[in-house]
Amino acid sequence: MTIANWIGILVPVLGVIGAALLYVFQRRIDRREIIRSEKKKAYQEFLNALFEHAEHRTAETRIAYDRSKIALVLVAPDPIIKEVVSVQEMATMDMDATGPADVHATAIGLIVEMRRDCFDDTNLVASELEYVMPIGKPTPLTAVPEGHYEP
Repeated sequence: MTIANWIGILVPVLGVIGAALLYVFQRRIDRREIIRSEKKKAYQEFLNALFEHAEHRTAETRIAYDRSKIALVLVAPDPIIKEVVSVQEMATMDMDATGPADVHATAIGLIVEMRRDCFDDTNLVASELEYVMPIGKPTPLTAVPEGHYEP
């Protein structure tokens, strides 16, 4: 066999191998993106339910909060679940023992972990997120600061 014959055989074989590797690589990327999308959806649903329940404390908000934890448990990595446990423990403890500031700080820690997971890292720290998080601190309707709205 001549070199021309070998080239005629090797080029299509290498093409098939390259296409197979590209397919496997692209599937891995697509799977990661789908999982990341599911995580973001679960995180958003959980935080919405958490904020609603913290604000209103009704049976309906409690059910929505509990349901949101189901999706979270399925897609969230261990550090997020550990932070959820901290938020849950802090929220169910006597508010006189912990205070709203401690609950708020624990929820901020959870949000920082969620951002790290969604974006692979975050440069924001808890103190930077504290002002914009609505847990127990509604956004003021006017530019005039009202004492209980200040972080």
